[in-house]
Amino acid sequence: MERRENGLVDIVKFICAIVVVAGHCYLSDADGMSWYMDLVKLAVQIFFIFSGYFLVVAGTLTKEERATSYVHHLLWMTVLWMAFYFLVNLAVTDRASEIWVYDFITLWTQFFTSFDSGHLWYLQNLFLVVVILLGLKKTRFSWKEVLFWLVFGSVFYGRITRAVFGIAVGIFLATADGDTASASGGGIARNAGGRLLIGMGAFAIAGGAVGLIGHNAAVEQIMHNYVGNLLSVMIAWCALRGRLPGEGKVNFVVLRKQSTLVYLIHSAFVPFVAKLMSSVLAPWIPAAEKSLAWCLILAAVVLGCSLIAGSVIIVLAKRERFRWLKKLY
Repeated sequence: MERRENGLVDIVKFICAIVVVAGHCYLSDADGMSWYMDLVKLAVQIFFIFSGYFLVVAGTLTKEERATSYVHHLLWMTVLWMAFYFLVNLAVTDRASEIWVYDFITLWTQFFTSFDSGHLWYLQNLFLVVVILLGLKKTRFSWKEVLFWLVFGSVFYGRITRAVFGIAVGIFLATADGDTASASGGGIARNAGGRLLIGMGAFAIAGGAVGLIGHNAAVEQIMHNYVGNLLSVMIAWCALRGRLPGEGKVNFVVLRKQSTLVYLIHSAFVPFVAKLMSSVLAPWIPAAEKSLAWCLILAAVVLGCSLIAGSVIIVLAKRERFRWLKKLY
């Protein structure tokens, strides 16, 4: 089944990208805005849910050629963006220390070997979970798979848990869609890999809840996470099932591409724009205080730069010489 064009999903993805941009522009550090990081986590979770849903709808989990193409694309995206941020971080690294080269190489060795490595963690974890899912899709439930849940939950607990949970929910939502289930060969519910991923997600969340026992605010934290996950599922499901007036007459493909590019590229502009603002706006908006006004201006400028850069990438990618740029999104 081909992915149905859904303008509402593309708009929600774009809004989520903007939320993430503002979060990386220190908005959560401003007075009274500590809650904003919860909104950023919700936005990222929605991205994962959409990914899981369209893995089913596009037939990636059942068609070998689609699965191979998708994994290769994710791998290229990861490699290219890691290379890009390697250069960006090289440019902004403080070279005052005599061992800055050693520190820099050590940091990037960790980035390449860790799936919890800063800004690109979403892309890295998406790749990891999809590879695991495709590798296990032909298995059947057994004690070995139960053991795998235990190992997975204990070793990879962290950001990877959010990836597993989001993708698992997306798969479940696609399974609950009668049209999608029938069009994808009876539904992912009968696919062992899909069931396994859902089980892994459930176990990881349960493991996280158990891990909170012993902390003073365990119950509050569990409910906090539960509410956040519930909101992300509700927003994603409403977007997936919704329709825009006149849908089909307006093409939102560019918006979808921009969402991905803005999400991935914006962090490159933050240090440079912040430094520029420090010198230009310091008399009116002290950078050190990261006031709300400062953060909002920084977010707006970074978003504008990201949109311009994304537009350039999209336009250039249409030319034969620069077709490789499509691997960025």
